[in-house]
Amino acid sequence: MFTNSENLTRKDIDTYRETSDEKVKQLIEEKSLGSDFDSDALEGWANSSIGTKRMKLIDDNFIGKGRNLNLKIISGIIVFTILITFFLLYNNSTYIKSKKVNSTQGSVIYEKTDIITPDEIELMVEIPIKEQIKITTIQKDFKIQKTDEISSNEVKEPIIVDRIETSKIVQQKNDDNQSEIELVKNQSLGKEIYLIEMKLVDYRLYRSKPTVKTKTIELNNTPASQEDKFSKEEDVSNWRVTEIPYIEYLEKTMSLFSKGNYKKALSRFEIILESYPKDINANFYGGLCYFNLGEFEKAIQTFETSIESEFSNFNEESEWYLAKSYSANGQEDKASSLFKKINKNGGYYSKQALKYLK
Repeated sequence: MFTNSENLTRKDIDTYRETSDEKVKQLIEEKSLGSDFDSDALEGWANSSIGTKRMKLIDDNFIGKGRNLNLKIISGIIVFTILITFFLLYNNSTYIKSKKVNSTQGSVIYEKTDIITPDEIELMVEIPIKEQIKITTIQKDFKIQKTDEISSNEVKEPIIVDRIETSKIVQQKNDDNQSEIELVKNQSLGKEIYLIEMKLVDYRLYRSKPTVKTKTIELNNTPASQEDKFSKEEDVSNWRVTEIPYIEYLEKTMSLFSKGNYKKALSRFEIILESYPKDINANFYGGLCYFNLGEFEKAIQTFETSIESEFSNFNEESEWYLAKSYSANGQEDKASSLFKKINKNGGYYSKQALKYLK
């Protein structure tokens, strides 16, 4: 019956300590019975020699800090909101500017492979995923080999590796004591560049202003997603020959390849080979596309072309995937012979080749 919903105030406590009126004290005691905390507080202050005015120091300390913290939080939110707003407005204006650069009066310029995939490539069918050469495997292999050559704290994108060397391939004898000529010319290790964690020869250092000749078309507000509506016969008069910087064209192609879009990537590698038939980048990665698309004969041809290139940067990888292509194509004798050679050379794929042989 003494329960009271009101809490004690500091004034109640001070009055209780200072008054000699028992009735007043009794009323304050009854008020404190509604809360164990209030009862303990009243008893503690009654036995204390100081008054509640000393609490003012604590008030100033904690409430002041709380106000400062609230101000900091509010200020932070305001600054963050301003920055986000500026970022969105800036990016939106940049996007609009880029649209203006790539379009003329509502029209957009597309590269041929953005719209049309050659019929012979479009009809290819990917082999089961578990049998494909995985992008992550290629990236991992290159990463391990790259780490052996460059310390991790020197790695930056894009990475250029200066490895100019010359190696002469000489006549050798195989296990059957038959002469075997691997290559009939000298090769050199060219400078490398890594894009999306995959190795490439940097042809900008060996070609004067390298460009890729391709065809482009200007379409009026027609998204590339509607590519199935276009007819090569209808649009042939509108296509125009355009030269695109080699590295720019290659970078987009490697991006498509890294995403597993093998048909689009292969179409672009073929465009590169029209300009540079011996391009080792297009041959090697084009061979990987052919393999994953089940075209093992063509994969074999491109890997062999890679090995015969003026640059030996992909020799080890090309031999490895050439052996796998022989095996996938049912040419087990050639596959076994090449796996033996790879294992004997003791290179990066030596142990993997031994597993295949076993």
